[in-house]
Formats: sequence, C-alpha cells, structure tokens
Amino acid sequence: MPFNGGSTGARSGYLRRVPRRFLTTGLVGLLAGTGLPAVTATPATAGVTRYVLPTSVSYTDARQPTLAFPTTAADVPVGTWQADGVKHTSRAYFTFDLTPYRGKEIIVA
Repeated sequence: MPFNGGSTGARSGYLRRVPRRFLTTGLVGLLAGTGLPAVTATPATAGVTRYVLPTSVSYTDARQPTLAFPTTAADVPVGTWQADGVKHTSRAYFTFDLTPYRGKEIIVA
C-alpha cells in the first residue's frame, strides 16, 4: 500500500467537499454573526471638541538665528525652502492660553 499519494479506495473528491462546504458555511455564519452587532450598535458619544486659537505666533529662520519674526498671518513658513537662490530653514512657535483648562482632564490633545 503506497503511503505518499495513495488511495484508500474511497472517492476522495466527494469526501473532501463535504467538510470544506461545512467549514466554509460555518466561517461565513461566524463572520456574519460577529459583524452584526457592530452594524446595529449605537455609536459612542464623544465629548465636546474645542479648538483653541494661539495668542501669539512667530517663526525663526536659520539664516538669521538670533531673530524671531512675529506674525499674524495664517501661513507660517516651516521647513526648508529656497528663495532667490538662498536656502532658508525655519521653525514655527505658537503660544496658547490654556488657563480655562486648569483642573480639567484632557483626554486627547
């Protein structure tokens, strides 16, 4: 009797399909059953989202490291860029008034 690739005389195609169909049906049912509560569940309620505007904004330029440039513009240069053939690298600094949040629990910032 051959051990590798041999046959026991039973029809292997029929015997393999029955467990495979059973497992596939069970897997589909399991996935559908576990996905159902996620679809029908009510969403969690989130807390109030508040945006705090900065009280001051300034930026620095590596070409002039001892100077800070205060600005009220919405766009602040950040990173490295080239202007008139000169390479500039800058960082932005923002100051916020957080006193209204003293003693509060901040979950995500």
